[in-house]
Amino acid sequence: MSSTDDSYWYYPALRAKAGEFDGLNALSRDIADRIRPRFLIPPPKEIDSTLGRAPRKDEIIGGIGNRIARSWAGREALVDPRYLLEDFGDAEIDSWLPRIFEIGSRVGAKMTPVFAVDKVDSLRLSAFKSAIAASGSDVQVALRIPYDFDNQLIARSRLAISDLGLEPSRCVALIDLCGATLDLQDAVVGFVQDRFSDLQDAAPWRQIIFQASNFPETNPAKKSEIALVRRAEWEIWKKVASPKEGLSSGLIFGDYGADYADLKLGNNRARPIRHHRYTTSAGWYVVREDDINDTSEAMTAVCDRIVKSGHFAGRGFSEADAQIFRQAHRTSKGPGRSSDWRAVNTTHHITHVVRELGKLNGVDLPFGRTDASEQLELI
Repeated sequence: MSSTDDSYWYYPALRAKAGEFDGLNALSRDIADRIRPRFLIPPPKEIDSTLGRAPRKDEIIGGIGNRIARSWAGREALVDPRYLLEDFGDAEIDSWLPRIFEIGSRVGAKMTPVFAVDKVDSLRLSAFKSAIAASGSDVQVALRIPYDFDNQLIARSRLAISDLGLEPSRCVALIDLCGATLDLQDAVVGFVQDRFSDLQDAAPWRQIIFQASNFPETNPAKKSEIALVRRAEWEIWKKVASPKEGLSSGLIFGDYGADYADLKLGNNRARPIRHHRYTTSAGWYVVREDDINDTSEAMTAVCDRIVKSGHFAGRGFSEADAQIFRQAHRTSKGPGRSSDWRAVNTTHHITHVVRELGKLNGVDLPFGRTDASEQLELI
């Protein structure tokens, strides 16, 4: 299908790392056609699993476009440089920020810059103006509205769009609840309803997006245990988007994939936690096995518990579910590394969310794997 704004049901915010790109690459076409991901570029202190070290500045500037072009070829994406601003600094922002989008455009990546209005100043405005011109994307900019903004921020957002010489109808607005607690659900619903209404009154945006995550910063499952985490952001969005709450379904759903929102990125060389975050309608079913020294045995135990849990969607649900099934039955090529586990979590989570959204839209999307791939697996 051709991708128009109406085809985008879901905006996942994802780390721009190997596991997330591999997870996107494993999506079926029907699922991939429904999403427009926001990639959060990790800062230089974050280790890149494909390099085995922290990347240099030039590798980051040139790398994001090449990765998107390889794993998300021909598809649109939002690219958020917020975690680079502290390390790269403002002094040379007019050079490095546009360069990211120039290189991306040259290699065929469709990248839209994410612009945070609460951080606006003349230098950054100039740099983003150059980045937007270099990107060549049909969507000019994604305007990020943080949860802790002041009452004048939406008016400033409209002014910033004007200063950038952009048309709101070619821009998307992100209501980003990164860092906000979602425990007081009714209060959050009211907050999002108000901001949605304010944005609708301010300008005819191309789309208005809600993004949040209730996944905790620390792993909720203890060694060899299981935890179930509510997907509070999904519950909140359904209440806000429900016509019964006085709103049409014009607010598009987004989350942070199978991850927490306020990323604590850094040079972490601790042994990866052997676990999966398996998305269900009720929440994340987190299964962890760290008492077994052998990684293959540990991940086999994790996958076996998922398959026998009653939550397992079936190996035909997505390529990630097929991998879980194979690992549980010891027929996979191996347990993989932490980036492979993140890829499995990403593929299953996105497939699950898009299929949920499809049901709300009266569309029953096919499972992510074809009959042919099922047959090949049996040979």
